[in-house]
Amino acid sequence: MKISLTQIRALIKEKFARDDFRDVYATAQMAHVGQTRRDGSEYFTHPSEVKDIAQSFYPADHVVHMAALLHDSLEDAPGSTVQSVDEMEEFIRGSIQDPEAGAEVIRVVRALTHEKGGDYTRYVMSLLNDTPALRVKMADMVHNLSDAPRPKQKIKYKSALDAISDQTGGSPPPGISRDHWDQLYSLVEGKKMRLTESELRLLIREELGRTISTVGDGPIPFWKTVADDVEVNILPIEAGTKYACEIEVPSNPELSSPLRYFTSEEEANLFARQYTEYVKNIITNKETKK
Repeated sequence: MKISLTQIRALIKEKFARDDFRDVYATAQMAHVGQTRRDGSEYFTHPSEVKDIAQSFYPADHVVHMAALLHDSLEDAPGSTVQSVDEMEEFIRGSIQDPEAGAEVIRVVRALTHEKGGDYTRYVMSLLNDTPALRVKMADMVHNLSDAPRPKQKIKYKSALDAISDQTGGSPPPGISRDHWDQLYSLVEGKKMRLTESELRLLIREELGRTISTVGDGPIPFWKTVADDVEVNILPIEAGTKYACEIEVPSNPELSSPLRYFTSEEEANLFARQYTEYVKNIITNKETKK
């Protein structure tokens, strides 16, 4: 007898024991020990909130609840609280009694693990046929948009949601509740998501003051020249007709470059390379003078 995917998921959910939630919660806490958010708060507050949001929209989807607690674990724990991705996955398996259930949670967390610097819209679109992963990702987006989002984050999420909306004709994606979809879009487009006066001035000043207008021979792999303490974010917006670039220097915030806009990926990449080389030189000179 052939069993449908829906029936398989129902069987998996039935196998989750109450103790599993306590163990998964502890594993998720362990994955983020010593890590903090931008505001200095304990990082684990984020996956915990994401789990609560997911649970409010999908109270019976236990796979989603557990994956929400662990959604950043494979990305953040290796090299920090564990040695490798394999080791983190072993901790997850050990937290869930049924092997099939553990495998499903790991599959969802793997799907949610996003390569830093990759195309965010393409990443979110890749989850459209994976309902559990998409539910977690959209719960993650709700929490991030509700917690003092930065301008680049608003742009990134709006671009991804618009791409989904274009494909679904404005309706929620399959498996996403109308309430969840509406809340997410209201956070992007509503009053809560409007830029503050200071943010708006910053974006206008950067746009008017932009002087970089160069075209290279092709995309420059700037990540190969970036110092360890320089984070580069290039975001395609307006369906890839425009690119936003922000460069952050956590140890020297005064050296960070706010959002700048470019008409091609080549220009954004070239600016990123030039600016990171500039930052590297300044940091090197500072260290030399010590």
